[in-house]
Amino acid sequence: MNLSEYLKTEIVRQDLSVRRAADHIGISHVTLLRILSGETPNLETLHKLSDWTHSDLAFLLQLLGYEIETSHAEMDRLARLIEYNPTYRRLFNLVDKLGPEELEFAVDYLEYLTWRLGGQGSKEGVPDRAGGQSEEDDLAEVSQHAGPEPMSL
Repeated sequence: MNLSEYLKTEIVRQDLSVRRAADHIGISHVTLLRILSGETPNLETLHKLSDWTHSDLAFLLQLLGYEIETSHAEMDRLARLIEYNPTYRRLFNLVDKLGPEELEFAVDYLEYLTWRLGGQGSKEGVPDRAGGQSEEDDLAEVSQHAGPEPMSL
């Protein structure tokens, strides 16, 4: 995948026209059209694309064909988890389809589950049960955001 293909995928995923996407990014639609046709953006535009896609600048540079060496232990660990564990692969494929608000909701819910199950999750943002929200309310809220039920074969 190259930068042009990646941006086209993002535009489709967010259901935007090129003009609307350019407005969201903060560049002209002509500039975006040039990038989509394969031109290399300048660093300022690349930074705006990084912000819009919530992607690391190094990742976008790699999509442009630059070899970037990273020494991030977290990225190496995530790569191994995704490569060797089908459940993590499914999780990250689903996470990749979420927009910023849905992603924030998913993280909050995972933190709640971790806390609820007695793990090490942050209690920040966890609803106060004494305040009246029940587990049934939580499940109803999750099902509103979850989309259609998966089909079983």
